Amino acid sequence: MLDFEEHQMANDTSAQSKTKPPASSFKKPSDVLTDPKLSKAGKKEALKSLEQDERQMSAAANEGMIGGEPNKLDEVLAAKDTLEQRSADSAYGVVLNDLHAKLKTELTMAERNAIQSAYTALDTLRKMPAVPGGMESSPGVPQPGSEAEIEEEIAREKLDP
Repeated sequence: MLDFEEHQMANDTSAQSKTKPPASSFKKPSDVLTDPKLSKAGKKEALKSLEQDERQMSAAANEGMIGGEPNKLDEVLAAKDTLEQRSADSAYGVVLNDLHAKLKTELTMAERNAIQSAYTALDTLRKMPAVPGGMESSPGVPQPGSEAEIEEEIAREKLDP
């Protein structure tokens, strides 16, 4: 039976082994983000290591030394961006604080009403439960970034002279 210190060391080792080298521990870069054993700093370290690996593979491919594996640099960079993003609640907090500060300045009645309405709407949205899988779109409105939205945008551009 492991004592507390041995148990801690075993857990630390398993987390550390995932960051050195992380490519052997994760099938895809986004898996790093959801690993419960890694701290934020550990996730940053793992993604940094993955980025270096992918950049080296890219350089090797450019020199004609291909290994047959597709380059995942874009996926690694997207995972790094995701890790650095503020939470939605923090973003709402920043905007609400800004609106609250504006309410303390000299405003016309129309400006005050508009800011108060925006504040109330955003505060209500902030308190709503998150929608699984992201934002829901209105009926007939394609999801942002979806193929339907891209096709709609292309069709609109064809109509522009």
